[in-house]
Amino acid sequence: MICMAIYSWLALSGTSSTDVFETLPLLLLAFLPVIWLTRQSLNGAVQLTLGHVVLFAVAFRLLALLGEPLLEDDYFRYLWDGWLGATTGNPYTDAPASWFERRVPESVEPLLDLINYPDVPTVYGPTLQALFTLSWHVAPAQLWPLQTLAITADLMLIYLLSARSHPAWLTLYAWNPLVIKETAFTVHPDVFAALFLVLALTLAWQQRTTWVQITIGVCVALAAGAKVLTLIAAPFLLQGDWRRWLGFALGVLIPIVWLGSMDPWLPAGLQAMGEVWLFNAPFHLLGLWSAGGVGFQWVKQGLLLVLLIVSIVVYWQTCGHAQWHGLRKSGLAGVIRSATLTPQFLPGVTFLSGFMFLCLPVVNPWYLIPWLALSAWQPTRTAWAASAAVLLSYLSTLHTGWLSTPDTTWADVQLYHVPAWVVGTEFVAILGALILDLRQPLAAKTQRAQEHN
Repeated sequence: MICMAIYSWLALSGTSSTDVFETLPLLLLAFLPVIWLTRQSLNGAVQLTLGHVVLFAVAFRLLALLGEPLLEDDYFRYLWDGWLGATTGNPYTDAPASWFERRVPESVEPLLDLINYPDVPTVYGPTLQALFTLSWHVAPAQLWPLQTLAITADLMLIYLLSARSHPAWLTLYAWNPLVIKETAFTVHPDVFAALFLVLALTLAWQQRTTWVQITIGVCVALAAGAKVLTLIAAPFLLQGDWRRWLGFALGVLIPIVWLGSMDPWLPAGLQAMGEVWLFNAPFHLLGLWSAGGVGFQWVKQGLLLVLLIVSIVVYWQTCGHAQWHGLRKSGLAGVIRSATLTPQFLPGVTFLSGFMFLCLPVVNPWYLIPWLALSAWQPTRTAWAASAAVLLSYLSTLHTGWLSTPDTTWADVQLYHVPAWVVGTEFVAILGALILDLRQPLAAKTQRAQEHN
């Protein structure tokens, strides 16, 4: 009921959609009853059932349909891309700014005026562009079709997670304020990447027919087309099975053939973002502050190298060693037979999905959604602490007006500058949760709760 009251207020109060000092405390407050209920469920004081979880998960998301996006304006780009997809067939060719001097429909003009970074082409992959276009065909220039698709995807994701997740950990995803805010209210489309990733993992839980193996590969491609960061799980899911690689290749090639270019997978906007954007990344910020631009570039390349090395080590321990043994024993047929099932590599995938955020130059709150979904199967305090802490990144200059120094003007400060104390607070909270996880993993609590139930 506390959460219902909070989301009702956020949905019905006009000021909440823009006032960070009203919205952020309410979102953080909504974590408290969820965490308390989870602890009570694990301790046996409350018998939390799947019905309880799903009932309120649906209720919270339906309330969001009544409201406006919170603290974000990315949805203008979604609608603009939907119009381009529906009319030109290719949203990758031109930046929105190139349309300032052209004639556009009256319903599209407000979108063009409100798109952020209009000089930068779209960053969104082919999976999302298909959804944006579908949404436009349902109701042009309206957000509710895409919002409905996102909520539906989120509920489907909860259904998939429920098959192998304790209700307490499922609650921490299904009722998570970050997930509800970023998916149901703000319609950030990372939930589609999470859905296809979890669907691929679910299908890979056991060996099945050739068509299922091909479908796994297609799902990996669809996840990457929604969020390129999910490619970190691709080696674990595809492994050495040619059928999965065939499905993945089909999923990658279809938008290339359709548009006649590599733009869907190498969008100019995404390249620009990777080269120059920096947001809420503690180690990158440390390099920038300590050694200037040269130091920042060195830190960025070094952290990406660290991520690559750690990924190779985790893959070798969970899948690579078995594949190498199968190759030596029976050749390529042995590689296919040695494919590791989901339970063996899921902890590694979940770990890497969280670890990579230490190595990325941009960490927006909605990026965490696939990791949080996996954490319903592999629960850690670190993931749930991060889901609350990362919301502090909304305390940027754009929302607060805080300047970096008293004598600077608004024009001298990046709109998305996050104060050092905010980034430090996030990092300390997540580090504290990680230390607790290392001392007492949550797997033991889950085992005791299951025995009690």
